[in-house]
Amino acid sequence: MQDSTMMARKLYEGQRLLVVSKAYMATRDRPTHPTDLLSWDWIKFDIRSSTVEFESTSGEKISISENSNLTVNSADALSHFAKQGMCLVDVPEHIVADDIKTGDLVHVLPDWKLKPLGYYAVWPNKSRRENLTLLLVRFLAERCAS
Repeated sequence: MQDSTMMARKLYEGQRLLVVSKAYMATRDRPTHPTDLLSWDWIKFDIRSSTVEFESTSGEKISISENSNLTVNSADALSHFAKQGMCLVDVPEHIVADDIKTGDLVHVLPDWKLKPLGYYAVWPNKSRRENLTLLLVRFLAERCAS
């Protein structure tokens, strides 16, 4: 964090998935490797690098750059544009899990994992040790661990 007066505690890691609409997928050959996605249309999430890191089940690691013409600042917007058939997106699993179950979105390259997304509690360092903020952070960390 740029502001050193803030404290942070990692609560958990969530998976990110690469998804696309069925309609967009129908316009392309089914990919088998991340390099197959170099010519696909992406939408960039502005707080993240345009480089996407993949790891296969066999341990192969590769990074590719998104081919994006549009940038958004919301993971929900990424999901929305993907459902409209505009692009391929890399989003947190919890945002698109239902859309994958219903078939509105397709999980692309399911044998390749993306770098996990960390979820953190962040609070001012000026907090006293036993105040409600720290009690809440401890509670959340315990709940997320189970």
